[in-house]
Amino acid sequence: MLHLSTRLTEGVFRRLMETAQFVVDVLETGGLGPAGRGIRSAQTIRLLHATMRYHLSRHDAWDTAWGVPVNQEDLAGTLMSFSVVIPKGLAKLGVELPAADRDAYFHLWRVVGHVLGIDERLNADRFEDAAALMDTILRRQQRPSEAGTRLTKGVLDFIRECLPGPMFAGVGPSLIRHLAGDHAADVVSVPPADFRKLALQATDPLSFGYGKSGDAVPLLAKASNELGLAVFKQGLKMTNKGQRYRWQVPTGLAPAN
Repeated sequence: MLHLSTRLTEGVFRRLMETAQFVVDVLETGGLGPAGRGIRSAQTIRLLHATMRYHLSRHDAWDTAWGVPVNQEDLAGTLMSFSVVIPKGLAKLGVELPAADRDAYFHLWRVVGHVLGIDERLNADRFEDAAALMDTILRRQQRPSEAGTRLTKGVLDFIRECLPGPMFAGVGPSLIRHLAGDHAADVVSVPPADFRKLALQATDPLSFGYGKSGDAVPLLAKASNELGLAVFKQGLKMTNKGQRYRWQVPTGLAPAN
């Protein structure tokens, strides 16, 4: 879908910022309340998915043997890239979430999955079950493809452009290989990791004592959370001339090559 729509090959920056805005909307206090921005953003994304499903099914490059575009399995796998992959990735960086925090975070994304229209049979109610489902989907779907390689290259180019100077050129590939593993990285042709991977293995400094100070001083943890979210939200606005990013529902797709 992203390959045919060119949203992650020609519009990488905006696509990533829109996703960051969605995460902020969902995670802010009251974001999933009746009038919360998280609910509105999820509803908009559900409309975007339906629109893309319509256009893709009529696109010359779509092979009907692939099944229904943006189907339930696709939606469930994408949801778990937030609800499962992020906590597991943080653990690889030395940030071990307390079980209660991890489960609360996971439940929040289950609610988002409900709003997105994901079948309850695929919207697991336990983190462990969702992780097992994610592994099953990856075993079924993870194959080398030109589209996957091009999408990954777009993200790697974006990371390289954001970092100061050529000495950091290997950070993107090294980080992807550290978090996703060599098999997944090889599938999408991520370049080899370099010596910087050793720094990623020194995980203790990266955790900043998460979970420890919060357990001992809950008010400090709450204040830190609110401050971090506020800084992130303002940073997003600064990249978009002081405005919130809004998801754009497409009116069509790029012409087939």
